[in-house]
Amino acid sequence: MPPSKAFQAILPLVGIAYPFVILFGLRHFPAYALGALLVLIIVARHIWTDRKKTIFENAVFAAGLVTVGGLILIDDALALLMYPLIMNLGFAAIFTHSILYPPSIIEKIARLHEPNLNEKGVMYTRRVTQVWIGFFIVNGGISACIALSRDMQLWTLYNGFISYVLMGVLFAGEFIIRQFKKSNHIGSS
Repeated sequence: MPPSKAFQAILPLVGIAYPFVILFGLRHFPAYALGALLVLIIVARHIWTDRKKTIFENAVFAAGLVTVGGLILIDDALALLMYPLIMNLGFAAIFTHSILYPPSIIEKIARLHEPNLNEKGVMYTRRVTQVWIGFFIVNGGISACIALSRDMQLWTLYNGFISYVLMGVLFAGEFIIRQFKKSNHIGSS
């Protein structure tokens, strides 16, 4: 039976709130209990996606289950703290795959609004995809370093706030550059 629309809407919010859930949860519950909850969330998100899953989505699903499964076996909170690293590396992998096997992710998104993207536009979207790959790698690395320090307040602040601000700054900066380039007729034929 498919889940209700409300439940489907809550799942992404749980993902965004993950750092705060972990901060609170580790103060009150053993790591293996949170790991079991995370497994349920990962399985629910994967099963109840309305569209067909890509190979990447299936790989992220499997990686998440292996990581959390390891957590349940060893009862180590560090595995919970590494989840943002896994997600960032997963996004870096799919963006890299799209560079190696075009069109890039950003080109696909751009073509939704600009179907007649010219060669300069394609090159630009390729560069933007490369910037996002770099962002995901650096963001995941910072998250992992903070996780290794086991400073829960800093980990929660970074993964629950700062990384989202950095994503927003990158998105806004790219939007401004794109508008400048479009005004100079770089994007369409």
